[in-house]
Formats: sequence, structure tokens, C-alpha cells
Amino acid sequence: MPNDESSSHAQATYTNKRSLINRTSRIIGIFAVLLVALYTSMLFFLHRWGLTAATHNVILYEAELYMDAYAQKTCTPLPNTQSMVGFLGAETVSQRVKDVFPIEKWDTWPKASDGIMYNFQRSGSYDTHYHLLVNDLPGTDQKFILFYEITVSESTREKVLKKFKEYSVIGGLAVLVLIFLFKFFIAQAISPLKSLSSWMNRIDNNPPSDLPLDLKDDEIGQLGQELRTALWRIHESNEREKQFLRNASHELRTPISIIRNAMDVLEHKRQRGDDNIDPVLARIRRASDTMKSVTEAILWLAVDRYHAPEKTVVHLAELVDEVTEENREIFKDKAVKLNSHIENGFEIEIEAILLRIALDNMLRNAFQHCEDGEITLNCLSVGRIEIVNSMPVYEDSASKSDDTNSMMLTGGFGLGLSLVAKVAEKQGWQFSFVFEDGCAISRLVFHSQDD
Repeated sequence: MPNDESSSHAQATYTNKRSLINRTSRIIGIFAVLLVALYTSMLFFLHRWGLTAATHNVILYEAELYMDAYAQKTCTPLPNTQSMVGFLGAETVSQRVKDVFPIEKWDTWPKASDGIMYNFQRSGSYDTHYHLLVNDLPGTDQKFILFYEITVSESTREKVLKKFKEYSVIGGLAVLVLIFLFKFFIAQAISPLKSLSSWMNRIDNNPPSDLPLDLKDDEIGQLGQELRTALWRIHESNEREKQFLRNASHELRTPISIIRNAMDVLEHKRQRGDDNIDPVLARIRRASDTMKSVTEAILWLAVDRYHAPEKTVVHLAELVDEVTEENREIFKDKAVKLNSHIENGFEIEIEAILLRIALDNMLRNAFQHCEDGEITLNCLSVGRIEIVNSMPVYEDSASKSDDTNSMMLTGGFGLGLSLVAKVAEKQGWQFSFVFEDGCAISRLVFHSQDD
């Protein structure tokens, strides 16, 4: 038992880790971290880029002012401030500048897109940024050199670092907020999937119930609807299969009994040396043909695309006699009298096996639910059969129900009248079962030929 609990717990943990919402949350969390980290880094680099761009703009602007002034007046004084120094010609460059930017390396020194060289040195608590611009003076063979340096103290550096930390904290908070929001919205989006999964877990052999109410008309809702439709088709297929088996076991019982009885008769005749077995063989052959026809009819009832039984010419009086004889075992010990009123010469072209199944079950139902009295079979017009049970044993319980409920309540012999109703419904016939004047009456109106 502990092993089972450990296995169940491990399975639950594994399932939880592998759940769609957790996997999605992890993916979105990773992307959120990367996105915010990228955004924070971009802010930091934008800050540095802004400082660099501002510095370069100052250098370029000063160089442009001087060269414009020099073009007008060659004695224009060179820029000379605490942070910016100008030179005319490389030979005039001070040693300090040469120490930072050796002249022999000017041609190979990495330059920005605007031609400004850059160098950086850290000394103690100070960071010094050096910039050097070398331009040709228009109209001369001289070069104008502008040297610019910016010294950043430790306090200023800490301010920049503090700003970066602030960006990082803001970015981290943004990550947490994004993860929370994403997880909330993902949970809302996946909630219909969880409802659909719970609905599927509740499915058993019964018809599928209605879909959960929180399923919307979206992809998940359409999936659920298609799944429910598929389950309905499977359920209907299973029901048809069960119905086929019930119908087969019910309808094949009589011909199988006939064949077994005929075989007993053959055995008895063999023991007596009686060679007159042709009638018995004919009975076996008829029962075998009936089994074949009944099987095809039941398949036609169970399978939508199965071909319908063939039509043949049927003599109603002979069919009634055959069906009555086959069911004689049911009422042989009962004080039941069967009256038949069939017009001579009634021959119709119809699906004989379907009519035989219907008539057989109508008679069985009457015989089964009558202990004494009379059962009357009327066939006074082509295409109509009526069986009247004058003393039905279920009259008291069923007389208060409508026709359909009465039929379902009585149930008949085996499948009984429900099978007759199915044949009539699929064949387009009219079948009814009613109580009138203390009698149970089953009526079947069928078409003798195509309209």
C-alpha cells in the first residue's frame, strides 16, 4: 500500500510538472526574463550612447567653428580650455596627447563613424575618457587636431551604477508582474481545457452528457463539440451492436428450436427404421432459410447501409399458419383459443422476412400475455393485420398509459413489440398497440408494393 501511495504521489507530481499551464508558464517566464533583461540593458546602453553622442557633438561642433573661423582669419586662436585643446599640425601635439594617442598609431586606431578616436584610463578613484579628432584644414596641407578629455569622479561613477541598479530593480519587478499577469491569463485561457478534461473523465458507457458551460464558441469549444459528436456516434454504434445481439438471440431462438426438434425426430425415425424423413428435412431446410433471412433482416435493422431484404410474393394465410405453428409451444398448456379471419387469395409482394418478424412478435406478445380466452387475428384487407387479445393479463397496469408507454411497459416476449416498432419505423409502415374495450390490440399497416 505505501508503494501505491508513493507511486500515485510521484505520478501526480510528474503530471503537475508536465501540465500545460506549468510548461506554458515556464516558457513565458523565460521569455519575460529575457525581454526585461534586454530592455534593461538597452536602457543602460542608451544612457551610455547618449553621453557618447553628446560628447562627440561637442567635439564636432567646436572643430567646425574653428575651421570656419580659420578659413576667414588664419590667426584665429586655437581652442584651449581645461578639457579641450587644439593643435595645428602633428608636430605641435603635446606629449600628454602623444602618451594617450601615439602618433604612429593614428592611422590604425579604431575610430567612430564620425572619425573620433577614443581611449579610457582609470586612475585611483577617477575614470578619464579621452577623445581625439584629426581633420584636414580646408585649403591647406595642415591638419587640425582637437583633443578632449572628461574625468569622471567616483561619486559620478556611483551615480551611473546606481542608475543601472535602479533599472535592474525596475526590470525585475516588471518580470514578476508580467509572470503573474501571464500566469493569470493563461489559467483563464486553459480553464476550459481543464473543464473539458474533467468532463471526459466522467464519461462512462452512457450517452455523453452536455458540455461544460464555460466552454465558449472558440477552438476549444469546437473541439469539445466535435468530441461529443464522436462519442455520440460511438455510443450509437455500441447500442446498435447490443440491439443486434438482442435481436439475433431473440429471433433465432425459434428456428434453432425447430431444427433441434427436427433432429430429435430424425433420430427417433432412424432408431425405428423409418425412412420417411423428407418432411422433416423440408422443415429443417425452412428453418435454416428462416435463420438466414432473419439474420439479414436484423443486419438491415442494425446497419444503416445494409441492403434491405428482397421482396417476394407472400400468401398471408400460409404465413399466418406457419408462424402460429412455430409458436404453438408458447400456448399449448394454456386455455387459449386462436381465431384467424383471413380473406382467401390474399397474395402480396413484400419483404417477406420483415413481415414474418413483425407477425411473429405480435403473436408471441399476445400468446405470452394471455392465460385463457381468445386471440383473434384479422386480415380482412390487403396490407393490414390486426391481433386482438381479449383477456390481457397486463390490462390493469397498462390501461392508464398511452399507446407507446403501454408497449414499452409490456415489453412482449423477449424484445416483442419494440422490435415490431423498429421494423415498422424503418420500413415506413404503421404500427400501433392500444387498449380498447378491455382488449389489447396490435395493428400493423404495411404497403404491399411501392407507391
